[in-house]
Amino acid sequence: ILGKQYLNKNKIEEAKSKLEAAYNRIPGSQDFALELAQVYLVQKYFKDAKEILLPFSKKERPPYQVFLLLGQSHYALAEYGQAVDIYNKAISHFGTNTHLLNNLGECYTKLELMEEALAAWNASLEINPDQPDIRKKMESIKK
Repeated sequence: ILGKQYLNKNKIEEAKSKLEAAYNRIPGSQDFALELAQVYLVQKYFKDAKEILLPFSKKERPPYQVFLLLGQSHYALAEYGQAVDIYNKAISHFGTNTHLLNNLGECYTKLELMEEALAAWNASLEINPDQPDIRKKMESIKK
C-alpha cells in the first residue's frame, strides 16, 4: 500500500523500494508486478519492466494494464515487432481505443510500415477526430 501511495505521489525511489520488497515476497502478485513495472518505466528500466510483465501476459485473461505497459517496454527497447504483437493482442482482448491505435501507429512507423501506420491512426481519428498531433504525423507520412 505504501509503495502505491509513493507512486501516486511521484516519490519514485520510495515507491521502488517498497514495491520491490513486496514483489520479491510475492512474485506471483500481478498487482505488485504492475505497480513495480510502472516505476521501472518511469526510471527507464525498460528491460526490468518487460521481464516482470511477460509472465502475466501469457495468462488466460491478463488485464489491459499488462498489455499497455508491456507494449511500452517493448517500444522503448526498440522491439517494435513485439510491441505490435502486444498491442494487437490488447485490441483483440479489449477492443480498440485511441491510445492503443496511436501506439500501434508509432510502432508501424518505426518498422517503416507506413500504410499500416496510416490505417491505425485513421481508425484512431474515427474514434476521436480531435487529435491534431496524429493528423500532423499522418500528413508528414503522406508527403
